[in-house]
Amino acid sequence: MCSAVCVKTVQNVLLSPGAVAARWSYHPESIRRLIRSGKLEAIRLGTRLRIPIEAIEKTESEGRITRSNPKSEVGS
Repeated sequence: MCSAVCVKTVQNVLLSPGAVAARWSYHPESIRRLIRSGKLEAIRLGTRLRIPIEAIEKTESEGRITRSNPKSEVGS
């Protein structure tokens, strides 16, 4: 079930930077920095940023970040 921090579309689940931050034990601003640097894909819905679950899972599967390793950095 999708909570208030994500949006379900026909094809995608989109998470807010806050939801991704909670998943990775990061601060939401750190997630926004990853997006600005191009290390994490995101889309803009009006004024809000949303991250496709596929981009999150891809980042995790590539070993750039894990849910259990909050001190790792994307792209290191």
